[in-house]
Amino acid sequence: VAEGDEAGTGHTYPKCVVAGPLVHRPITVTSAVYRLWACTRLRAILAWQEKWIHRTQHGFRKGHGTADALLDICFDIEAAVLDKKPLLGVALDFAKCFDSVPQQLVFRLMEDLGMDVD
Repeated sequence: VAEGDEAGTGHTYPKCVVAGPLVHRPITVTSAVYRLWACTRLRAILAWQEKWIHRTQHGFRKGHGTADALLDICFDIEAAVLDKKPLLGVALDFAKCFDSVPQQLVFRLMEDLGMDVD
C-alpha cells in the first residue's frame, strides 16, 4: 500500500500535516486578523447607522428588504385614498436612469411636477 493509500486504491496522496500558528507565513495570520477586525468594525458601523438612518431607508439594512419598502408604499397609497389627498411617486434606478436619460431632463420633469430638486 502506498503512502496515504489506506483504501488500497493505488493512488498516492501526501499526508496532511497539521501545523501550529508559528509555522504559517505572516501574511496568512495578517489576513485572518484583518478579517476579524473588519467584521467587528462593520458591526459597530451598522449599529451606529441605526441610530440616525431614516425609517423609510430599507436598502442595505439587516432585517429590511423589498417587502418592507413595498408595504410602506401601500400604506402611503391607502392613506392618500382615505384622506382624498393627491399622491405622487417617483422611482429612479440611478445607474440605469442616468446612463440612458440626460440628468437635466429628469430634473426638469421633477420641477415641472412641483418637486424640489435641491
